[in-house]
Amino acid sequence: MRRTVLLVTTAIGFLLLILVGVVIGTSLAMPPVQGPRPTPRIPNRVYYTKRCWPGCHYDPAKLSEEPHVYVHEFEGELPSGWKWVNEDPTHWTLTEAPGALRIVSQPGSIAGDLRDVANALVRDAPLGHFDVVAEVTFSPAVETQTAGIFIQFGDAGVISLGRGYGVEGQGVYFDGSDLGCSRAALPTTEEQVHLMLRKAGNSYIGYYKVGEKWIQVGRCYYYKRAPSRVGIAVANGDPGVPEIAADFDMVSVMERP
Repeated sequence: MRRTVLLVTTAIGFLLLILVGVVIGTSLAMPPVQGPRPTPRIPNRVYYTKRCWPGCHYDPAKLSEEPHVYVHEFEGELPSGWKWVNEDPTHWTLTEAPGALRIVSQPGSIAGDLRDVANALVRDAPLGHFDVVAEVTFSPAVETQTAGIFIQFGDAGVISLGRGYGVEGQGVYFDGSDLGCSRAALPTTEEQVHLMLRKAGNSYIGYYKVGEKWIQVGRCYYYKRAPSRVGIAVANGDPGVPEIAADFDMVSVMERP
């Protein structure tokens, strides 16, 4: 009886050793499970995509293909491809500020389907990724005055970026509220500013140039409609606000691969 029990115990021991060996061998043969890749740490307010870091968007030489850049300066005539929406010829001129397009503000806002703003200068939006860049001189004195650039999505609304005077005071304002996105602002008292609205996939980002750096002001993710037009405009906001001139020295459109 004892011999039988000893044999059974020995057999069970051998089986356990074989089972442990199989488990260990299997675990060694299996490749390690890869966890999610950590998100790279980047400085706040700097935009990047999965394709590249910020530098490859700022420096055209780092792009795999040459971007198509259309620089439009206002030397005595409007550039081809641009047209007026709600034109009021008494409130724009190419002669009072030589080398610039001067638009004088009127009541209205850069929002919605643009029916509420006079003298919006627009052109068809490019396909794919693009940047809209403008240099504007503007010194708002009353809240709701703004001058800047925008991307329109048919009658769904616009995303705008402008030098303005808003609830946060003097600054550069990004507004995507037409499309359900937040407003954002960076303070500045500079009269001459460089502004950029970027389309990267379904993301739309507003930048303000400080020195040699583009600083993000705000961003909006929107996929329901493609951009229809891009443009520049000036608006007073509320009726009764004094009219004020904005001088656009340049506007450019860069189609990026």
